Amino acid sequence: MTAHDFYRGERTQNVVKCALGIALLAAVALLWRGVDTASFAGGLLQVLLALALVLVVRGAFGHRHCTRILADLPPAPREEARMRGIEGWWVPRQMIWASLTIVGIALGSASGLPRWEGTGLGLVIFAAVSWIFDSFARARCEAYMA
Repeated sequence: MTAHDFYRGERTQNVVKCALGIALLAAVALLWRGVDTASFAGGLLQVLLALALVLVVRGAFGHRHCTRILADLPPAPREEARMRGIEGWWVPRQMIWASLTIVGIALGSASGLPRWEGTGLGLVIFAAVSWIFDSFARARCEAYMA
């Protein structure tokens, strides 16, 4: 795998993030009407709205970043220093997603309030989606480093 392949994969993943974020924004907008923000659905929709915004913003800026890198790359570079830096963030990111999952489960099970139960479920979904995208990025990084 070349650096070009790696960044093309990253750019494609960012397009998927944007598309998923836009679809999620549309779904939240459709479901938001008539929902009490103190209810289970209100808590869940608030976190899903935040997830949608994060996906759209990260996807757009990530796509722009990868496009700029691809334009500046020489024909066959090896960017091992940059990949090692990216690789060093896997464990902290896994810890963040695990912590978010634990917080979500704790909120959902211990609060007893419908809004916080929805918020807890939303946090678990947020962590799961983030972990899935990170897993694909990690697989690309490992293939590049091999």
